[in-house]
Amino acid sequence: NEPKWNEYLTGIYQCVLYLTSGKIGDTVIPFDRILQKPVNSNEMKVYVHSLRPIINNLRGVGTAVCYNWLKECGADWLAKPDLHIKRVVAELLLREMKRDDYKDIENIDFNPTQEADKIIAKFLRNYPKYKQFPQSEEISGQKKLTADEFVAVYMFEWAEEIRNSGTDDAITAFKL
Repeated sequence: NEPKWNEYLTGIYQCVLYLTSGKIGDTVIPFDRILQKPVNSNEMKVYVHSLRPIINNLRGVGTAVCYNWLKECGADWLAKPDLHIKRVVAELLLREMKRDDYKDIENIDFNPTQEADKIIAKFLRNYPKYKQFPQSEEISGQKKLTADEFVAVYMFEWAEEIRNSGTDDAITAFKL
């Protein structure tokens, strides 16, 4: 498909321009800043917010591709919000939700993993505190986590919890 191929090549070219200049559109984002690991959940929320200019300004680069690219560059604290990751998060969220929280989602009793995006969206609507960013000068524009950003933060927190328990000192969101 030629239009998709052209979009992909344009995105690669834009990535090269970013790597050589540190600019995305009118925003300067030093690459070494992107590879600084957040130390806690609030920093992770600020971190995923700081990636929005990349996601919004590189053609053909969505959240999953951006996070995967950064993971390949060394950001192993970043989980790519693919469907299989969203399914795991959705299954865990169902355990935290009350039946009334998700009773209107079709087929939930039969195969909740097929409804991962709906479950995550429903959880965030019912529990809005989980999609709030911390107060920060770095946060502007949309002040709520997107579903994909929430998944990345959730996986980061889960890995942090495992490390803190002493179960696996080297676990990362990517390894989960």
